[in-house]
Amino acid sequence: KASVRKSNSSSSGNSSITDMMAWILTQVLFWVIASLEAQKYPTRHPSIGDFDERYYSGSRGQSVAAIYYKIRYGDNFRNQPTMCYGFFVDFKKVVTACSCVGYRGDQHISSPWYHETDPDFELQKVRPDDIYVGVLTDQFLKYANNRPINTVEVTNVQLAQNCSGNYHSNFAILTLRDTPKGIKLAWLYTADWLVMKWAIQKVVMAYSAGTGRCQVVRWADHGKPLQDDGQSRREKTRGNFQSGVVRFDESGHKRVLTTNTIEITTMHQCLQHVCPQYAPSTYKRAWRQDALECFNRYKQTRFCASWRQMESLCFVPRGTPVFCDVGPIRGVIGILDNTTIWCDKSFNYKNILYGVDTIMHGLYSILRIRNGPGYDEGWPEYLDLVSTGADYKLQ
Repeated sequence: KASVRKSNSSSSGNSSITDMMAWILTQVLFWVIASLEAQKYPTRHPSIGDFDERYYSGSRGQSVAAIYYKIRYGDNFRNQPTMCYGFFVDFKKVVTACSCVGYRGDQHISSPWYHETDPDFELQKVRPDDIYVGVLTDQFLKYANNRPINTVEVTNVQLAQNCSGNYHSNFAILTLRDTPKGIKLAWLYTADWLVMKWAIQKVVMAYSAGTGRCQVVRWADHGKPLQDDGQSRREKTRGNFQSGVVRFDESGHKRVLTTNTIEITTMHQCLQHVCPQYAPSTYKRAWRQDALECFNRYKQTRFCASWRQMESLCFVPRGTPVFCDVGPIRGVIGILDNTTIWCDKSFNYKNILYGVDTIMHGLYSILRIRNGPGYDEGWPEYLDLVSTGADYKLQ
């Protein structure tokens, strides 16, 4: 009996030692894996968040921010939109148009000419407490109190330094209190403003060569099909739907989440939007023409965007990001904004594209891609990561 007890005790001891060794080996394995991951994506800039491909992988609609207003500012913000779009550059940072969150009391229209006689012009900012931010893919879903679902509060509104009455830098950055659920970060080709400026020029050149590919993600109105040579609007856009996501807006119109192709050309194609001389006679007012503004001679990057949908491009919300895929150049290159002298919402197939390089100085200390693989060493691994399509599913 004594020998049996001794044998059982020995077996129990061996089992405990085996369990402990297994636990130690498991911990060592986890440590090795963590070390390998740290070597793959080293955090070279501690002030910036860590880089992970999964932050950017998903549908592009998840990286588009929907900005809602809690109140109407009335005459203080006469051309206040019903809502705006933007894009998530980080989990609590959103880039949108300055015209979405900047206003002035006597403003009739956000244009470069209305305030030309006021050299001391300064925009006012909307109060952070008066807006909240959600995700494009959740638009038209609301709680019983009519508030959109999955929205978070805004703690700070920062206008770009040169966002004035001329909107020479038509960008703003919103800081969020929390992170909406299910978002993806918008991919930017680079964190360097000069390289981004070059990249945007390359995209425009690609369109000249017939190889450009840029898109916007939006909720298309399919409540009232528009006839065109016997085809309804639904038939003309068939095949562009994103996962068949369908919602109904406040008016009961059917909305379909879709991507539409955008074509990008030089600003000369949009002179009627920004130059009084070329605007329709009904829009010509007492504005002195600014040749530098008309022909895009200021520091900001602007282009003319157009599409072939059977509705006005001016209906696209301000701040709508434009995503491009031209070789290794992919991700957001700019935003659309209809706050111009003239942007007809009946049948106008053009709008102004503001290049994101204008705001890159404000994003440099935020963008996690600076901690991406090989980014600071000439980007060999980084560009390989981009070209493999690790950022987005193109749907």
